[in-house]
Parts: sequence; C-alpha cells; structure tokens
Amino acid sequence: MLMLLIRARLRCAYNAMVQGINQNRLAALGIGVAVTVVFFGVFIGFLALFNLSSSPAAMRDMVNNLFFFLFMFLFAGSVPFVASTLLQAGDYLLLSAAPIRSSSVVAAKLLDATITNSLQFTVIGCPAMLACAVYLHFSLAAWILLPLVVALFILIPALLTSVILLIALGIFGPKRVGSAISTVNIVLAAVVCLTIVSQINNMPVGPGIMPRATEPHIASSTHAPISSWFAHLVISMGNGNWVSVSKWLLGLSLLTAMLFAVGMFLGGKLLGSAAAVEDGGGRIARPEGKEIAASRTGLLRMFSPPVAAIIAKDLRYILRDTVLPGQMAMPIILYLVPFVLALQPSVRSMVTHDELASISLGMIVIVIYMQTSILSLTCIGLEGRSYGMLMNSPNHARTILVAKFWMSTLVTTGLGLTLVTLDGLILQQKLWQIGVEYFIVVVSCASLCGMGVGLSASLPRFTYENPAHRVSVWALIFGFFGSAGYSIAMTLALGVPIYLRIASQIDSLWPMAIGVSVFVGLSTLFGLVPMIIGSDRLDRYQWEH
Repeated sequence: MLMLLIRARLRCAYNAMVQGINQNRLAALGIGVAVTVVFFGVFIGFLALFNLSSSPAAMRDMVNNLFFFLFMFLFAGSVPFVASTLLQAGDYLLLSAAPIRSSSVVAAKLLDATITNSLQFTVIGCPAMLACAVYLHFSLAAWILLPLVVALFILIPALLTSVILLIALGIFGPKRVGSAISTVNIVLAAVVCLTIVSQINNMPVGPGIMPRATEPHIASSTHAPISSWFAHLVISMGNGNWVSVSKWLLGLSLLTAMLFAVGMFLGGKLLGSAAAVEDGGGRIARPEGKEIAASRTGLLRMFSPPVAAIIAKDLRYILRDTVLPGQMAMPIILYLVPFVLALQPSVRSMVTHDELASISLGMIVIVIYMQTSILSLTCIGLEGRSYGMLMNSPNHARTILVAKFWMSTLVTTGLGLTLVTLDGLILQQKLWQIGVEYFIVVVSCASLCGMGVGLSASLPRFTYENPAHRVSVWALIFGFFGSAGYSIAMTLALGVPIYLRIASQIDSLWPMAIGVSVFVGLSTLFGLVPMIIGSDRLDRYQWEH
C-alpha cells in the first residue's frame, strides 16, 4: 500500500510538471535555464571555496562547517513544511476511507514531508555537497553511495521534526493543532539559534584558511552530533576508508529507521482518525450576535475602502492561521543572538560596544529579511481557491496587489521599527543613529515586500493541498536569490561611501548622498518591477481547475 501511495504522489508531481510546461513553454524554458545557471553557479562557488583550504585540517574543518550549516538550514525551516504536510493535508479524510492501513498513510506523509522540506535545499545544498564530493575526489563506489547519503541527510531533519510535532500534538491535543505547531516552531528556532551561537568560537577565522583548531581530526563535540556524523562519513568516503564508511552509514541508517518507526507509531495513534485535520486546527469562530468591527479604523483610514478591507481580512486570517504566527515569531529569536554572545566571558572581552551595535543591527536586518520573505511571498497564496471571488469583484488586480503590499509592509516595518527602538534603548544609541536605522528599515521593508508580492503574483499558486504549498517552488527560488541580490546591492550602496569616508577621510557629503540615492533608486526598482509584472500576470490569469 505504501508503494501505491508513493507512485500516486509521483504521478501527481509528473502531471503537474507536464501541465505547467504545456501551459507556457517559454516561461518553463526560462525558469529551467535560470535554475540550471543558479545550480552550477552555487556549485562553482563552493568548489572555489573548498580550494581555498590550505591544509587537510582546514579542509576537514570546512566540510564539518558545511554540513553543520546545511543541517541547521534544513532543520530550522522544517516546521511549516512538515506540519502542513503531516497535520493539515486535505486528503486525510479520503485516505482514511480507503482500504489502506493508517501506518501506510502516515509513512507516505512522512516521505512527502521530507520532499516538501527539501525543495529549497536542492538549489543550495545539493550543489554544495556535489562540490564537496568533487573536491574530495570521490571514487566510483563513493559516487554510487552519494545519493544514499543525500537521502539520509534530508530525511533525518524532517523525521526529527515530525516526531517532535507529533509529541507536541499528543501534549496539546488534536483540537490545538495551531498551538502545537507554533510552540514547536518557536522552540526549535530557539534551539537552532543557541546551537549556532554556541559554535561561534569553534568556527574558522577565515573561510577555511585559518582554522582555530589545528588537530588533524574533526572534534565532533564542537558541532551538532548528527551533522558531524555526516562530515565523518563524507571524509571517509573521500579517503577510501570503507571501515569508517560502513560504521557511519550503518549508524545513520539505524537512526533514520528509528525516527521513521517512531513517527509511524505516533502518527498512527494521533492521525489515524484524521481528527486533527477534520477539526481544522481549532479555528476561532465569531460569537453569535457580535458585529465585525469596521475595516477602516486607525491606520487603515489612509487607504481606499477596497484596499483597507483586504488588509483587515488578511490580518485576521494571519492571526487565525496555524502556520504563519509561528513562522513570523521564529526569526525574532535571532535578535537575541548578539546579546547572548555578549554574555559569554570569552566574547565579552573581545567585542566593543560599537561592534555589538553593528552585530545587533545586522541581526535586525536578517530578521527583516526573513519576515518580509515569509509574509510577502505567502500573502497572495493565502487566498487559495477563494481568489476566484477576488477575480470576480470589481477591483483591478493592481488593487489586490497594492493591498497585499501594504499589509506585508505595515507588519514587517512595524516589527523592524520596534526592534530598532529597543536596540537604541538598550545600547543607548544617539537619536540620529536611530533615525538612520529607521530610514533603512522603512525603505528595505517596502522594497523586499514589493519584490515578494510581485514574485508570488508572477508565479501564483492557488490550488495548493496544504499551507506549505501556498508559494510555488519557482517563486521561493527567485525570491531567495532576488532578496539576496538586493541585500548585497544595498550593502555596497551604503557601505562603500561609509568606507570611503572613514578610510580615506573624505569630508565631502557627496559620496554619502550618491550612496543614499542609489539605495533608494535600486530599492524602488527591486520593489516596483516585480509588482508591475505580477499585476499583469494576475490580470491574464486563467483558473486552472
């Protein structure tokens, strides 16, 4: 029965791919070329990074750090994808009525959750691991084993998250799915952040060139155990030490099998009746006789009635969603990283007040980057099949996009300004410094939200089966690299004038004025162009089903 479910899922994926290609062959070709270029670009970049290693010890340190961060990348972002696939799939009622064992259904969902969680990993993690294999000069036997290693590497984080979610569901109960997901999301985010912070002192000073540890072995205690096990395995495969390969491969396979068995057992007990799914996560119902407050109150008075109504609707939807509140809260934990670092005695004496302020500002930028990506890329897909009602309304697609843009911008900007204010009070910054940070936050949030909303509208997905599929894979990929490119461009636009002013002691304000102008101009371009493309795409959108 399990193989039947797997074949059905593979057939659905194949049909979806063929349908997408047949609908717009030119767009499919362009996306395929872009993804191929990105894949090989990441591969070449990591291969060049590995070639910077000056010694075998430095190489081993780089491999260990690579697997550490890739594992944290998969583990930290796994909750929304795994929770949506495992706890909120829309086909549970159909599967529970079929002559299929509940354990087979749960097993198929665990595999489906693993694939869903690894979609973004394929563009970054796969070429990175491929570059590692090329640099270590894998033998033919090692190349044959590499797909198995990759499969285990993407399985363990998803299975571990699945087990934790099922335990939380057992504690909170099937009527509190949203609370269970949000709690696990926040707890895992805190664990990941604290784990990364605790390893700062063990990271190399440079990119594998000057490692702090010079021992000719990997100190597995300095990293997360599971990631260091994979590092041991891959290095042993490169050295041809098949005794070690057998040992590490057997251990990782047993761990995967154990997690899979525990997930099937807990899932069969908790999800067999599909009570959690049928309940809908305990959505809040409006009490009888209570009127809904007017949408144009407070800040919403500055918008037109259609825009204000859509913003108010989306804000209520986000608060009642089972996934988004936890996703939005998760990045805020990063704000605590520099202060946790400052509490460590080994770091406190090395970091000055200005350096701590710079690190804290960097963390605020990362929080804003993550928040804008989560909310802006999701806000179009939030409508689901109900987008058909918006298409039939007298509103233009531009009106809908403007409302989505302002909703995501207001939320992320409000959070960013709050963190900047809190940062200024804690670190006792000057008013002009806080004002400059306010300006950067407002402009960056608007640009990143415009980019995310535009990309999600350009590559829409309204017929998802669960909340993890609100955003198309292509929108996620282009959103990631577009946001990263914007961040690099903005850092150069503002960083170069500051460097020239400090290093060259240039008293003129012209470099800074030019840098600010470039910052505002590129921010407008990055945010406005995707919005225009997305508006045109939604105007011509034809309902798929």
